[in-house]
Amino acid sequence: MANTKTDNFWIDLVAVTTAFIAVLATIASFRVGADTSVMLLEKNNATLYQNQANKEWNTYLALEITSLHEDTSLQNLEMQKQAQEELRQNTALLEEKVTTATDKAQVYFEKTSNLSIAGIFLQGAIALSAMSVLLKKKYLWIFSLIVAGVGGYFFLFELI
Repeated sequence: MANTKTDNFWIDLVAVTTAFIAVLATIASFRVGADTSVMLLEKNNATLYQNQANKEWNTYLALEITSLHEDTSLQNLEMQKQAQEELRQNTALLEEKVTTATDKAQVYFEKTSNLSIAGIFLQGAIALSAMSVLLKKKYLWIFSLIVAGVGGYFFLFELI
């Protein structure tokens, strides 16, 4: 006959650790959702800036073609050259914004990847904890703690 006091203590310990693991999994899940939203926003910004840069560059090229084919005064040519220079500078600034937005999106992608991995391990640990109580196998609970530790590592890796 099993010692019920020891069994109850073990089941209480499993319940507490499982609740703690569930809280970590929930936090990781919420962070994944938030970081995914920011990642998509930055990717959309990169696309927007790229489209604006393409428009500026096309206008620059159109002015250049126009200046080559028109017989215009020196003053008009000077104004076109100045407008082209402004367009070129605007295009360069937009290209920098594209690069910055793409880099930010990549950072958030890496964060969401690590947090997703953390969530998977933490949810697996919860399942193993539940199985350990149902099957009354303490080694499954210990294994669930190891799996939760791996998930916790990925979780903490993103907090640092």
